[in-house]
Amino acid sequence: MTRAKFIVQKIERELRTVWTHGNSQMKEVHTVQMFPVAANSEENAKFFASTPCGEIKIGVIDPGLFELGKEYYVDFTEAEPKIKEVPPGPRDFPRPKEKREFA
Repeated sequence: MTRAKFIVQKIERELRTVWTHGNSQMKEVHTVQMFPVAANSEENAKFFASTPCGEIKIGVIDPGLFELGKEYYVDFTEAEPKIKEVPPGPRDFPRPKEKREFA
């Protein structure tokens, strides 16, 4: 696991179509934009030394999940793939080259 520390610098609100359980609804979506913390504390200086740049941008339905100006820890843990092998699809096979003639 890798831990980073980000600060919320922007929250935008917009009305969007959201799909839930096969149905679409118009809902207010909050787009939260976070950036790595800077050196405002000793702990933040350590995080900044490892992750000096980056951005996380996510859309959430619950407006109370994040607050503007607050700092959050973000943990990155490798996920196991759901599908071990992906069967070949039509795009995975070589296509014959098209011969084009121009007049």
